[in-house]
Amino acid sequence: MPPEQIIVIRHAQKPTRKPKRIGVREDGTGDAESLTVRGWQHAGALAAAFAGTGSGAGDTLAGRPDVIFASGAGKKRVRIGGREVTVGSRSRRPQQTVGALAEALKLVPVTTHTKGEEQALVADALGRTGVVLICWQHQRIAAIGNLIVGDDTTVPQRWPEDRYDLVYVFDRVGDDWSFRQLAHERLVVLPGG
Repeated sequence: MPPEQIIVIRHAQKPTRKPKRIGVREDGTGDAESLTVRGWQHAGALAAAFAGTGSGAGDTLAGRPDVIFASGAGKKRVRIGGREVTVGSRSRRPQQTVGALAEALKLVPVTTHTKGEEQALVADALGRTGVVLICWQHQRIAAIGNLIVGDDTTVPQRWPEDRYDLVYVFDRVGDDWSFRQLAHERLVVLPGG
């Protein structure tokens, strides 16, 4: 039986040139493939929202995850559509974004799939039960949504570059999926943030 709900989020804030914001690892060392300080704060807000410890109005609009997927870090060669291709990204941001949430829920994120393997990711997610949360790079989130609903007209085909607060929620309705796009109040970046 497929999951009752699939939630798709973008990883938290990444380094930028203007204004200059650097990525940092958990130990504070600079790293271009890691979250910014604001990104780490965002990850904490996600944990509060999705682990059920928060009290914001938006906290009940999506379920509490039973399974968490995060894009794996690194590049690899895989066979897709009969061709061998290189897929992946060196970004640690998806895994860092869901780390606190996974810890709060006592879950181990599934990081088997990487950017470019969205078809395998969605097949894996559809084979799970309960509520599934997927944290991914924004460039491929439309492809994930298209694979879930089975068309390319339901889900916006471009995730805005500057948006980190959007949450895509897919609810199972019989054999089909409904789609909602939310902007989570805990994740909104205030001016100067």
